[in-house]
Amino acid sequence: MNVIKNQTHQIIRLIINYPKSFLIATILLTTLLAIGIKNLSISNDFRVYLSQDNPQLMAFEAFEDHYTKSDSATFVISPQKGQDLFSQRGLSLISQLTERAWLVESAYRVSSLSNYIYSKAQDDVILSDFLYSDPQQLTPAQIKVIRQTALSETRLVQSLMTADGKLTVIVINLRLNSSHPNASIEVTEEMEAIRNEFRQAYPEFQIENGGSTAFNTTLARAVAHDLTYLMPLSYLIIFSGLWFFLRSFWATASIFILITSCLVSTFGFFGWVWPVLTPIAGFAPSILLSIMVADSVHILVSYFHEIEKGTARKKGH
Repeated sequence: MNVIKNQTHQIIRLIINYPKSFLIATILLTTLLAIGIKNLSISNDFRVYLSQDNPQLMAFEAFEDHYTKSDSATFVISPQKGQDLFSQRGLSLISQLTERAWLVESAYRVSSLSNYIYSKAQDDVILSDFLYSDPQQLTPAQIKVIRQTALSETRLVQSLMTADGKLTVIVINLRLNSSHPNASIEVTEEMEAIRNEFRQAYPEFQIENGGSTAFNTTLARAVAHDLTYLMPLSYLIIFSGLWFFLRSFWATASIFILITSCLVSTFGFFGWVWPVLTPIAGFAPSILLSIMVADSVHILVSYFHEIEKGTARKKGH
């Protein structure tokens, strides 16, 4: 303990004796670390939480290689008030959106009402066919049969449609590039563009996005939103409070410079050694901000207190 204390005292003496040299060295080090920020990216892939040699991750990836990928994107369709999913317009929307879904990047399978294959027995023959085709040519009687057939298919109701027939999903299974950290975001942006296109063509239906890609992208966007809007707001509130309580522009400015330098250095360091951040890293600036403000205020208050004591002694003499 004494060794550490002596070393600390020696460092403090060096800083006091050579303040300009340490200031220049600090600025150069901060600048060097800050350059690493350009390498940073936020990944929404759960794999970034685990090492490449993690046995559970390796087993999971081996399972996906032998069977199927678990990534998915979905369109969720429901009629607006007074509309019906089982109508020419509703079935046409499902059919057209299903065809468009096949063109989504990395898609290898699309499941929906329009390509659902059901089987029925006719005499001694088992017939298999799509639930419906060419929705524009369907009559009300045929649509009624399609509704009854769909609602009677337990496997269909449990996977692609609600039991009341008021909501359906189009499920797109994906083979995302695991080496590409923003693959989910790119797929989600493509899905949103398709969604907006069909919303204009079918305003009487509500179309939303879902699936694992949408979930991952929403989490990444939430972190980006916090960094973009909450951090500046936190800065404004904190430094308004510091200005009000410390009553010193230079004290407030010094804390601002210190905190900014520490944040830039910290994330720049990660940019050099581990450039792919997880969404959880978005909480780091707020945590660092709280700790640095508390320590800085504590040091400055002690500094001002000692100055006042010294001034009072001088007046006393």
